[in-house]
Amino acid sequence: MNLKTKYKFIAIEGNIGVGKTTLSQTLAEKFELNILLESFKNNPYLVDFYLENKAYNLHTELFFLVERFEQVRYFQISESVPVVSDYIFDKSRLFAQNNLSSNDLELFERIYSSLYLQIRKPDIIVYLSKSVEVLQRNIQKRGRTYELNIESKYLQNVEHQYQNYFNSIDYCPVLQFNLNDDQELETLVIAIKNVLEKDWQNGIHLIPSYKY
Repeated sequence: MNLKTKYKFIAIEGNIGVGKTTLSQTLAEKFELNILLESFKNNPYLVDFYLENKAYNLHTELFFLVERFEQVRYFQISESVPVVSDYIFDKSRLFAQNNLSSNDLELFERIYSSLYLQIRKPDIIVYLSKSVEVLQRNIQKRGRTYELNIESKYLQNVEHQYQNYFNSIDYCPVLQFNLNDDQELETLVIAIKNVLEKDWQNGIHLIPSYKY
């Protein structure tokens, strides 16, 4: 089933454990979209990062930065088939601001700024938000060993970073969905489809934030 939308690059974002990849895969399967998934398993520093070995914080963030850049930069966006991604490139900066010391962040920002100019931004972002309690349950449920000890304060800080970011951007529309634990995936997919196709059919310019 084709998705009739003018948006060729659709990005899904949100906190750790919010369901970005599941939603991206579902949209891609239902609407015959190309899909771009974040490659986090290749990061050799991730386990040390979650063990709170601060010596590897910069290594972790720079590795993710380069991985995301290479994926977004060289992924060929089809003119006829939209792409759905389970992250935005700007995510690198948001997590770096949360995880790095001031000196390390200064170096990161210099590298990030030069790469940022070379990548394509999403045409529309779907931002998923859930309570910290639900996020922690989801993290425990999926069982990635290195994530199991993520503290609620860390998730709160990440959510704060995302909220500030999405309240400030103006380069594309943002659809914000505040979800609860019982939210059915099918309901969310239909809501997204309706918004995207209504915009395509009527030529409406969406407001920067859409509340679900």
